[in-house]
Amino acid sequence: MAGATSMARTVKDHDSRRREILDAAQALFYQKGYEQTSVQDLLNAVGIAKGTFYHYFDSKQTLLKELTDRIVEETMVVIQQVVDQPELTAVEKFTRIYLQTHQWKVEHKDFLLDLMRIFYQDDNLRLRYQLMRSAMDQFVVLVAQVVEQGVAEGVFVTPYPRTTAQITYQLMQNMAEILADLMLHPRPDVDALIYETVNAYQQATERVLGAAEGSLQIFDAATIYEKWFT
Repeated sequence: MAGATSMARTVKDHDSRRREILDAAQALFYQKGYEQTSVQDLLNAVGIAKGTFYHYFDSKQTLLKELTDRIVEETMVVIQQVVDQPELTAVEKFTRIYLQTHQWKVEHKDFLLDLMRIFYQDDNLRLRYQLMRSAMDQFVVLVAQVVEQGVAEGVFVTPYPRTTAQITYQLMQNMAEILADLMLHPRPDVDALIYETVNAYQQATERVLGAAEGSLQIFDAATIYEKWFT
């Protein structure tokens, strides 16, 4: 019994130390940016030796991946809370999922912009793909439930809820890619491009779901321009 207690304590200590390093990394990345934060900065913040750091993470990039995985999990908690509200219709849930996810991103704007610059570097293409795949898999599981509800309510028309949820995620992600490119490579007509892009993708999402035109208000061009481009 004593051995089992010792093992449980060791696992807990291991997990606690990993969380401590991740918490310190997130705080430093918020404060200084990913590129400007060195492993030594992390060692100083947590009060550990270099060998201890590399016991948990084999590189700063590995740490970044775990941190972004945790951010994805936080986003999924927001979505899960919406999905679990039985009093909401499917359209209300779908709308809240998109709007609350966007609000969460705005609240973490500086950090996410820093991550965007990192992920859009050629060397980080694989890391970006892994993050997108992880987010999509979790998103589809939750949003497919909302699509099924919408079909039952007669507001969505599709025989393939899971695949439809996946396509809506891909549309959202593709729109995000276009907007990210506009952030990284500003153009004088950016406001018109945002308006056109956002409205086209909202219309495409409605059509994929088989929803009535104008029934979803999941993207707002004026808000996106104000929060991310001014």
